[in-house]
Amino acid sequence: MKTIVCANEISNVSLLLSKLSKHFKTNYPHLQDNSTNYFKTLSERRTKVASSFINEMTVSEKAQITPYQVSELIAESMIPHTIGKSLISPVCKKVISTMLGNQAANEISKIPLSNDTVHRRNLEMSSDIEKNVCSNKFKYSPFALQVDESTDITNKAQLLAFIRFIHEDQIVNQFLFCKELIATTKGQGVINILNTYFDNWQLSWKLCVGICTDGAPSVVLMAKTLEELKEVLDQVVQMVNFIKTRPVKSCIFEVLYRNGYPTKTAAFTGKVLTHVHELRNELLAFFEEMKQSNICDFLRSEFWIARLQFLADIFQQRSILNTSLKGKEENILTSTYKMKAF
Repeated sequence: MKTIVCANEISNVSLLLSKLSKHFKTNYPHLQDNSTNYFKTLSERRTKVASSFINEMTVSEKAQITPYQVSELIAESMIPHTIGKSLISPVCKKVISTMLGNQAANEISKIPLSNDTVHRRNLEMSSDIEKNVCSNKFKYSPFALQVDESTDITNKAQLLAFIRFIHEDQIVNQFLFCKELIATTKGQGVINILNTYFDNWQLSWKLCVGICTDGAPSVVLMAKTLEELKEVLDQVVQMVNFIKTRPVKSCIFEVLYRNGYPTKTAAFTGKVLTHVHELRNELLAFFEEMKQSNICDFLRSEFWIARLQFLADIFQQRSILNTSLKGKEENILTSTYKMKAF
């Protein structure tokens, strides 16, 4: 408890009437002749001053929310964070003061919009969005990625990632992250950053249904991927030719050639490659019996199987496109549209 005159804290023991009287007569003898109304007025004045000070120093909940809203608009406009304090805040004060008065303008003064504040709010919102998206929305649902390499104002390479997924029956396009490409801007550097990010958030590549890249990293990655797919295609042809020379020893031959398995010079179909993928376990058992260790290594590799499945999908889509381009009602306009869509 505090005294009215000096506002000093006193203990409960000092609240005895005798001790209060002694304290008052000893420290404030010049106030002994004042009336009770004087002390009531003094108490009310101190309460008003304290209340006014608290109101001036306390930032309301709305004043805490507003910086996030303004910081979001600044970030979307891609302008310097200093504009919050140098332009936005003075303009708001001037408008509010003219329209609503100085008291309302004083409330606007409580909104923190400094450079550091705007920067912190953007980081907080970014972290919150990232946590919400990665932990809740698409962690267990299929998604597609788009990555692009760009350069910031300091000439540092930055990797931008965007994600598309379905949430509550709606297609959502969401910015995922922006990471600096420190070592290299090649395709391997992009993949390393994506792998690290997925490991940190415990995301699975199995749910990724598509990825789109742009710029130099994609060109390097595409060239490397095409070379690897060509090797897989040659290896499948090698398997087929090996089985073709030993049809009596394997029941797999009948299943494969039932679909018109081609020679090395003929065009592969998506259906044929799909059958090779479906019969990979039987093929592995056959080549183990034939003691073809190099082919067995291919069939045991998860990466090789993944490339085989990807290759099968490509040829199958190409086969579907070729079929759709045939027919009496087909013309150059519909064919061009289908080719562009492919």
